[in-house]
Amino acid sequence: MNHDPEAMPYQSPEWNNAICAEGRLRDISRYYQFEDGCQILVPLVTVTAIGPVDLVAGSYPDGCGMGGAVCCENTTSRHLREVLKDLMALRFLSIRIRPNPLQGKRWSEAAGGLGLMTKPRRAHVIDLKDGFDHVYSKLFTKATRVSIRKAEREAVVVKSSSSGELIPLLHSLLETSVKRWAEQHNEPHWLAKFRFGRRDPIKKLYRIQEALGASCKVWAAWVNGQPVAASLVLMGKNVNDARGAIDRVALGTSRANDLLQKLSIEDACRAGCRFYHLGESGNSASLSHFKERFGATHYDYSEIFIERFPISRAEYLLKSGVKRAIGFKD
Repeated sequence: MNHDPEAMPYQSPEWNNAICAEGRLRDISRYYQFEDGCQILVPLVTVTAIGPVDLVAGSYPDGCGMGGAVCCENTTSRHLREVLKDLMALRFLSIRIRPNPLQGKRWSEAAGGLGLMTKPRRAHVIDLKDGFDHVYSKLFTKATRVSIRKAEREAVVVKSSSSGELIPLLHSLLETSVKRWAEQHNEPHWLAKFRFGRRDPIKKLYRIQEALGASCKVWAAWVNGQPVAASLVLMGKNVNDARGAIDRVALGTSRANDLLQKLSIEDACRAGCRFYHLGESGNSASLSHFKERFGATHYDYSEIFIERFPISRAEYLLKSGVKRAIGFKD
């Protein structure tokens, strides 16, 4: 981690320990050393099988953040191509690699000609290299700065904690957001609740807090004493904004979420972080717009699938069929 200036908290041993703590996932990370001195670590986990053989692995699986590779500074697509060839030789039916978006181009070049399936993705990242004053005055849009000042005038209260005390509040707001998203996408509430329970049970959030300690902060904002927004932020030399949620009704016109985001970014600058990862944006124009108001740049990259059988294709067709059956709106 110390030799990769772009390394993310998602790639840390602490994060790996946190997602494997429940027992459903098992760490099988791989380390590579090349003749030219280049060293690469691929954080990799397998889904624990019922029988004696593990069938699928990921860096990382859905709901577990981004993986890819922790690289030395002279890593090229040639090195990553050798990594992919090694992974292709493993016994798994399926391995998915969701790399650091900043390294997406190198991974795509490495995968070229290997016959691997890829899935286009988009993420947003803020470059903090010039410090918070620059980020605030030059990268934040004027409208965003106006919104922040409005929130400050309305006495919005924002607090952060690494003790775990705010995790129930975060989880509650996440659950509220899931209900809203389900209504927007015409997804049955029971199905959305089931998926949320598997992805982000509260005990998982506590495990993350325990494993990362002071490197994991929960931020929360209140309006008139009522919680309206919260986020889970992982910090190292760079930042992963891992989860975020709002209560849109209680939030009203307060712009408390803008103030929370501003203070979290300012905190990252104060800690000397270089890149602030705001996470996946997909095809959502509104989500992209929100992130770009804070100076984030979009990075288009590819998730890579190494498969002996077209499992991901079958999974896509199954999900598409279910969406059509329930009238899901993307």
